Amino acid sequence: MVSSQENYVFGHGATLPLPLTLDRVMEEQSLTSTLPLFRLPIELFHHVTRYLSRSDLQSLALVDRDSNQLARTCLFSSIKLDYGDSSMQLLESIRRQWSSSVDPYAPKLGSCIRRLTVTTNLSFATSRDGTDLQVLMRLSEDVRHDHLLRAEQAQRRYFILICEVIRDALPNLQILDWDTIHPMTPAMLRCIAASPIKHLRFNRVQITEEFLVESTWKHRWELETLVINVSWLYSERIPGDTAPLVRSLIQQASPTLRQLVWKGEVNPAGTYIHSFPSPIYFPYLRRVVLDTVRACDSSVLTSLLGPAGTVRSLFIDSASHINSEFLRTCGTINSLESFCWINHLISSYNDILVFLGQNSHIQHLDTVYSLPSPIIKSLLDLVHQGFYQLTSLHLTWEGTVIPTESLMHIGTINTLRHLWISAGTQCGWRYDWEINHDDVQDAFKTLSLLETLAFSRDSYRCDGHPLLDPSVYGYFSNKILPGGIVFSDYLSNDELDEFRGEGVDFDEALLLRNKMMALIWERCHQSRMVGVASMYFQTFPRLNWCYVGQLAVATELQGAPVLKTKARDEYLVSLKRKWGICDDLAL
Repeated sequence: MVSSQENYVFGHGATLPLPLTLDRVMEEQSLTSTLPLFRLPIELFHHVTRYLSRSDLQSLALVDRDSNQLARTCLFSSIKLDYGDSSMQLLESIRRQWSSSVDPYAPKLGSCIRRLTVTTNLSFATSRDGTDLQVLMRLSEDVRHDHLLRAEQAQRRYFILICEVIRDALPNLQILDWDTIHPMTPAMLRCIAASPIKHLRFNRVQITEEFLVESTWKHRWELETLVINVSWLYSERIPGDTAPLVRSLIQQASPTLRQLVWKGEVNPAGTYIHSFPSPIYFPYLRRVVLDTVRACDSSVLTSLLGPAGTVRSLFIDSASHINSEFLRTCGTINSLESFCWINHLISSYNDILVFLGQNSHIQHLDTVYSLPSPIIKSLLDLVHQGFYQLTSLHLTWEGTVIPTESLMHIGTINTLRHLWISAGTQCGWRYDWEINHDDVQDAFKTLSLLETLAFSRDSYRCDGHPLLDPSVYGYFSNKILPGGIVFSDYLSNDELDEFRGEGVDFDEALLLRNKMMALIWERCHQSRMVGVASMYFQTFPRLNWCYVGQLAVATELQGAPVLKTKARDEYLVSLKRKWGICDDLAL
């Protein structure tokens, strides 16, 4: 599932929202600036400003009123409020401008904001509210209680002010990313519902009372994207039910919703709580992510994926027996193009294989977690029998070895354009999949349509000093240099002069030496991986992007391989962006 698809991944792998054109933020005021830039058609302004640095834009803002508002559209198209001093100043500036009666038609900062992220930086909160643990422990119990109460009230006022600004002062806001555990109240959500947002992400949202999103709050909730992870505040002695709020929120958004990412809460009682008593119709829904959603019956899946469904991309876990049973019996979903299996440890493997057998028309097949070799073999047998439209495949093996038979199986899927494989331990410092690129190249050599090839968690041996550990497990952590390496091949003359450490004491010289050795290893590794990628570029005529050894390598117009990442990408950020993987799975 590569990024060229028509999939909107909320906040990940997507560019920042484009600044608004100046006519949208001038409050119907005419342009009066004599700056030559304003002689251009208004649509071309941002083709010029995108080449300006932040300091350039700050200088532009000082020229005149029109230049100030143009600079604002670039500097404030996306903002983050994190409870710091700058957040407080920005919030107060937006509020003051909007409520000012001196010049109510003057261009305002709030009109320029298209994306807003709300979060709480713990260090800012402890310093601002004086809630540092060491300070609190020195206070008496009564004083400590009063101190915490005042801090809680201050935070409540802060978040209420944010919600009021969202409602009243941000007329062009499109994306709201709410990522804080501060309790959400009905009044706060009512303000958000009154805003013009199209994409809403509720991450780690907690509530302390049961309430619904009422249809009377707004004539129509015109959301296109809803990412939701709501839970009950754990400090509450008697946990309540989040299902009514989640259901009402989804129902109000359903007429316009195009993407739903739903992360279920860990229910304290371990019960299944979600259901849609009345069917909900989603006429425009294209992408659904359901991870640990504890449905008590099949009504949720029936509404989302039933006969009238329009879903093209489905991410779903099979840990729930409700999900597994539905997928086993639902038959063919004609609209489905992409399927991502969130295969938790207790997955019902056979039910998913039955589902895949009934939906052999899909074009993209993904697995989020590792699968046992026998299950992958059965899956590849299914693919070999009839997946004639499959163009994208991502598989991860539980063991440290990928069977040659499986590689050969993949090599027969001649429709593949994008392929990502992995094996072994999938987190932490231990890399135990020793990949044999010669075997992979030989198995895949008939994949003539391949454009993207990725290997993650791959590791290598290094023949260095005999007293050093050459095992694959510590390849990335030990950083052993190969024997016979010439340092000057990997360092410039200036770097060599710096690392000689002339005129420094022993400790500083030792630090310089360690820094030099790490830099040489990184460059040696880069050279090695570019060589591996070059081998694949020569094998596959259409291949233009390869991810290997935590590095992304691409071919330029001249055909020469070029590193696309300045440093190793340990967390697969560039790979996930290329693939279109939804990080909201890990809300």
